[in-house]
Parts: sequence; C-alpha cells; structure tokens
Amino acid sequence: TFTAMDENFYNPHQPKLTVETISKLKSLVTISTSYNRDMTDFWKTKLEEHVSTQSSLGTLKSFPAIFDLVTAAMEKPMHSL
Repeated sequence: TFTAMDENFYNPHQPKLTVETISKLKSLVTISTSYNRDMTDFWKTKLEEHVSTQSSLGTLKSFPAIFDLVTAAMEKPMHSL
C-alpha cells in the first residue's frame, strides 16, 4: 500500500507518492490503494480481497506452525515467556 504525499499527513514506514508520481507511473503499474481513482474494477476487487485477507490474519494463518506458536504465546502470562 502506498500513501499519497500530503504536507499535513504523516504516516511512518510507508512510501510516499505524490499524485504527480502516480500519474507518471500509471502506464507502467497499477498502484492499488483506496485513493487511486484510476483503478479498474478488477484491481479494486483485488485490493478488497487483500485487505480482507490481512484483517483476518490470512497470511499468518498460511504458516500454521508460526500461527500456533504466536497463539500459544499470547495465551500465556507475559512473565512466563
């Protein structure tokens, strides 16, 4: 996910792209983000699927051993870890 550059907006750890940069890249790539008005319906659907997968921990669950380890650790008191 990319974040549009805005002087009044700061979101650390995300690349910043100006509207001008997005426009220049338009013929080469599709930047999937909620503020990109030029996305096709296909890419809007893909973005929605991605957001849904991430909010349901889909990526983490695709690694069952790691998911089980994290889940087990979260169920223990902090001092026992």
